[in-house]
Amino acid sequence: MAGCQPAGNTGTTTPPQSAKQTVYFSVSDPGILEHISMLEMTISKVSVHNAESDSWTDVMTEERTVDLLALKESYAKELLGQISVDPSTYNQIRLDVAKVMATYNGESMEAKLPSNVLKMNVQLAVSSDPLLVNLDILSEESLHATGEGQVIMTPVIKIEKHIGVQVEKEGKNIRVKSQKEKEEET
Repeated sequence: MAGCQPAGNTGTTTPPQSAKQTVYFSVSDPGILEHISMLEMTISKVSVHNAESDSWTDVMTEERTVDLLALKESYAKELLGQISVDPSTYNQIRLDVAKVMATYNGESMEAKLPSNVLKMNVQLAVSSDPLLVNLDILSEESLHATGEGQVIMTPVIKIEKHIGVQVEKEGKNIRVKSQKEKEEET
């Protein structure tokens, strides 16, 4: 039988091609921000769209606040969720943002977003290899101060795809131990 070991062999088995595969979703922020001493994004939902079945799969549905400056300072990726899906092509990631809070020049305020739903077109080919999709929020390009002292966030997000990845979870963060390949899109 394909993928099985003879009796007595304790080696690993190879999963069949149609087996579900793990896809991890994380967020990071490598930016340098002047005059910003706190930047927190509250995410209420993350979903991914299957291009072949024209359906959405929820990755995360519990509201979570991500401290983007802490991620920047520690060069960390915070795990948003992981799903087990059939090999297929996924073409969009949807991020529902409840709010973004910033401290600008010592004053705490809610940053204005053009929309609370961020839709990112992407080509994710889920195959037999585990995949990590990191949403790298480029806050230094995303945040803008107005003349009235308000902060506007027009998110610029670089999508990093780590293919054939082995990861290690460290609390709420995730670290790439090894990967076969890395691709990026903005």
